[in-house]
Amino acid sequence: MALARLIVAAHLDAFGTASRCSLLSMRTTVSLEPDVLKAVERLRHDRELGLSEAINELVRRGLGVAQTDTEYTLETRPLGAKVDISNIGDVLDLLDAE
Repeated sequence: MALARLIVAAHLDAFGTASRCSLLSMRTTVSLEPDVLKAVERLRHDRELGLSEAINELVRRGLGVAQTDTEYTLETRPLGAKVDISNIGDVLDLLDAE
Protein backbone atom coordinates (compact mmCIF):
# COMPACT_ATOMS: atom_id res chain seq x y z
CA MET A 1 0.00 0.00 0.00
CA ALA A 2 1.48 3.34 -1.05
CA LEU A 3 1.59 6.04 1.60
CA ALA A 4 1.53 9.74 0.82
CA ARG A 5 4.37 11.63 2.47
CA LEU A 6 3.87 15.24 3.48
CA ILE A 7 6.11 17.76 5.17
CA VAL A 8 4.21 19.56 7.92
CA ALA A 9 5.63 22.68 9.55
CA ALA A 10 4.77 22.99 13.23
CA HIS A 11 5.41 26.32 14.91
CA LEU A 12 5.72 26.46 18.68
CA ASP A 13 5.61 29.53 20.88
CA ALA A 14 7.43 29.95 24.21
CA PHE A 15 4.75 27.87 25.98
CA GLY A 16 4.98 25.01 23.47
CA THR A 17 1.61 25.74 21.87
CA ALA A 18 0.91 26.13 18.17
CA SER A 19 1.34 29.66 16.92
CA ARG A 20 1.76 31.51 13.62
CA CYS A 21 4.30 33.83 15.26
CA SER A 22 6.96 31.40 16.38
CA LEU A 23 10.09 31.47 18.46
CA LEU A 24 10.95 27.86 17.64
CA SER A 25 10.19 26.06 14.40
CA MET A 26 10.36 22.39 13.54
CA ARG A 27 9.61 20.30 10.46
CA THR A 28 8.15 16.85 10.68
CA THR A 29 7.46 14.28 7.99
CA VAL A 30 4.03 12.73 8.42
CA SER A 31 2.90 9.61 6.55
CA LEU A 32 -0.82 9.68 5.76
CA GLU A 33 -2.88 6.74 4.57
CA PRO A 34 -4.69 7.41 1.26
CA ASP A 35 -8.12 7.74 2.95
CA VAL A 36 -6.74 10.29 5.42
CA LEU A 37 -5.06 12.23 2.63
CA LYS A 38 -8.40 12.32 0.77
CA ALA A 39 -10.12 13.68 3.89
CA VAL A 40 -7.43 16.35 4.30
CA GLU A 41 -7.66 17.39 0.66
CA ARG A 42 -11.48 17.44 0.77
CA LEU A 43 -11.45 19.66 3.87
CA ARG A 44 -8.82 21.95 2.32
CA HIS A 45 -10.94 22.34 -0.81
CA ASP A 46 -14.30 22.75 0.99
CA ARG A 47 -13.09 25.25 3.59
CA GLU A 48 -10.15 26.81 1.70
CA LEU A 49 -7.72 25.83 4.45
CA GLY A 50 -3.99 25.34 4.39
CA LEU A 51 -2.48 21.91 4.88
CA SER A 52 -1.62 22.37 8.57
CA GLU A 53 -5.01 23.91 9.35
CA ALA A 54 -6.85 20.99 7.74
CA ILE A 55 -4.73 18.34 9.49
CA ASN A 56 -5.11 20.11 12.85
CA GLU A 57 -8.88 20.30 12.47
CA LEU A 58 -9.18 16.62 11.58
CA VAL A 59 -6.95 15.63 14.51
CA ARG A 60 -9.03 17.79 16.89
CA ARG A 61 -12.21 16.13 15.60
CA GLY A 62 -10.68 12.73 16.24
CA LEU A 63 -9.63 13.71 19.74
CA GLY A 64 -13.03 15.20 20.49
CA VAL A 65 -11.43 18.59 21.20
CA ALA A 66 -13.67 21.59 20.64
CA GLN A 67 -12.61 24.31 18.21
CA THR A 68 -10.68 27.16 19.79
CA ASP A 69 -12.69 29.80 17.93
CA THR A 70 -15.23 30.11 20.74
CA GLU A 71 -15.94 33.55 22.14
CA TYR A 72 -14.57 34.24 25.62
CA THR A 73 -16.96 35.74 28.17
CA LEU A 74 -15.53 37.35 31.28
CA GLU A 75 -17.49 36.69 34.45
CA THR A 76 -17.62 39.72 36.75
CA ARG A 77 -18.51 39.97 40.42
CA PRO A 78 -19.03 42.97 42.67
CA LEU A 79 -15.90 43.95 44.59
CA GLY A 80 -17.76 45.51 47.49
CA ALA A 81 -15.88 48.82 47.05
CA LYS A 82 -16.86 51.63 49.41
CA VAL A 83 -16.27 54.28 46.70
CA ASP A 84 -17.23 54.56 43.03
CA ILE A 85 -14.25 53.06 41.18
CA SER A 86 -15.65 53.46 37.66
CA ASN A 87 -13.41 56.53 37.09
CA ILE A 88 -9.79 55.79 37.92
CA GLY A 89 -8.88 59.48 37.93
CA ASP A 90 -11.40 60.21 40.69
CA VAL A 91 -10.13 57.24 42.69
CA LEU A 92 -6.50 58.44 42.41
CA ASP A 93 -7.54 61.97 43.44
CA LEU A 94 -9.37 60.52 46.44
CA LEU A 95 -6.32 58.48 47.44
CA ASP A 96 -3.98 61.48 47.03
CA ALA A 97 -6.25 63.58 49.27
CA GLU A 98 -5.94 61.20 52.19
